[in-house]
Amino acid sequence: MHWLLLIRWKNLAIVALTQWLVWYCLAAQIHRLPVRTFLAICFSTLFITAAGYIINDIYDTKIDAINKPDRVIVGNAISKPQAIWGYWVCNSAGMQLALLASHYSGN
Repeated sequence: MHWLLLIRWKNLAIVALTQWLVWYCLAAQIHRLPVRTFLAICFSTLFITAAGYIINDIYDTKIDAINKPDRVIVGNAISKPQAIWGYWVCNSAGMQLALLASHYSGN
């Protein structure tokens, strides 16, 4: 549960919904973007965004402890080394999916 709060799953859901709407309304109609390419791009974006949220919480721990002490996750529920590991996993997964999307599109 703490990991879901750390990556701000509600924000990621909005990002995914926005990407799906753009794909459904524009890209699928105009550019004929295949589903597998779209999914690779979408999940790449979600993983990289999640990594950004994690690294933000790692570096803003002191500020967050002052501004919102009841919602500090890194250092309390998730250790800083675990958060750094999660950052690298999310970033690596996002980059791998971006390469896969590039392969699917022929670029």
